[in-house]
Amino acid sequence: MIYRVNKERINEEDCQQLYQELTRILNTGEDIILDLSKAKYICPSGLRTIVMSIKVFRAKGFDFSIVNANSDLVEIIKATRLDDMLLISEEDKKNMSR
Repeated sequence: MIYRVNKERINEEDCQQLYQELTRILNTGEDIILDLSKAKYICPSGLRTIVMSIKVFRAKGFDFSIVNANSDLVEIIKATRLDDMLLISEEDKKNMSR
C-alpha cells in the first residue's frame, strides 16, 4: 500500500498522526511504500516514528519502502543510516549516490 505524506514539513505535532496511519496500514497486512514526494523536512521525532515503524513492519514480516525523497531528505536518510534498513527505489538509490 502506498501512503503519501501530504505535507511539506513533518513536525513534532504530525508524528502521532503519521504513526496512526502507518499502524493502520500495518493492520491491513500489507507492505508499505512511504511516498515523500511532498515532504521537504522531517523533524527528529518524525524520523524516530519512521524507524519504529520500519522495525514493527519487519518484525511482522512486511516490507517498508521509501520513495520520492528529495535530496535533503536523502541526505538525512544516509546520515542516519536508514538506507541500510529500507527498500529504496532504483531512482532514489541513484540520488543517494550523488
